[in-house]
Amino acid sequence: MQLIATKRSAWDKADQLRYLRDDGTECGNPMPRQGILPHDLVHYVVESILGLSNGFLSLVAAGADSNLVMELAHRPDAREVQRQATQAEAVVEALQTQLWNGALDVAAFLYGIEAASAARNVEPHPIPDPARATRLYAAALDLQRRWESLPALGSLVLEYRPGTASRPARTRRWHALALGDALTAQVPMAQIEQAVKGRLAAAELPAGAGAFVRHDSEGRLHCEVTVYFTPALVELALEFGARPTSRPPREGLTLLAGEEGAWNASA
Repeated sequence: MQLIATKRSAWDKADQLRYLRDDGTECGNPMPRQGILPHDLVHYVVESILGLSNGFLSLVAAGADSNLVMELAHRPDAREVQRQATQAEAVVEALQTQLWNGALDVAAFLYGIEAASAARNVEPHPIPDPARATRLYAAALDLQRRWESLPALGSLVLEYRPGTASRPARTRRWHALALGDALTAQVPMAQIEQAVKGRLAAAELPAGAGAFVRHDSEGRLHCEVTVYFTPALVELALEFGARPTSRPPREGLTLLAGEEGAWNASA
């Protein structure tokens, strides 16, 4: 499942989060601003690192509506929610307190997990050593910095796999943007090319960044143009309104901007 977090304008009170499931369905909810990493993204850090198979995000990935799960998880008597979802909420609450404090106090963090779990009538999720607590805090702080560096209307795309303990990772999915016929496609193609070259020049893109173009005229009166963005360009792809897609065949693709070996690098 992909999480697509979009930062709204400075005048908005909340940002937006979309959940794009592997089967193509999606849901979403606003993310109220709280001066630190948004609550839902703290969930992403906690559930990714702890490898929860029935946490909040796992329930959403399985088809639950994100707004309903969140309402249940925030209730003191949240017995309707799976045990791990409630445990995850307790860890999230304790981790947020550490982010607001601006420095990690491991003992206070572990105590906070115990207290928040007791308030929800569940046993705390076991975090037995300071190293794991430190890893949670460091990952949340790293994601917070990435989020804070986003410009208004910028998006952060994250990949979530239920029950897999790992470091939070960027998505590995390609994105595609249909531009219509060749004549109308010229302006957006130039904008995409300029954006990619500008970010490469500023060293703002990871390896494997490339935008490719396909001109398809088979069975059509006019040639249809589609731009394909490699996974390294996912944030830029979303800024232009591209949608997730599978990796396209190399035949018929022309590099619009980026690295010559970007198609091979994104295998």
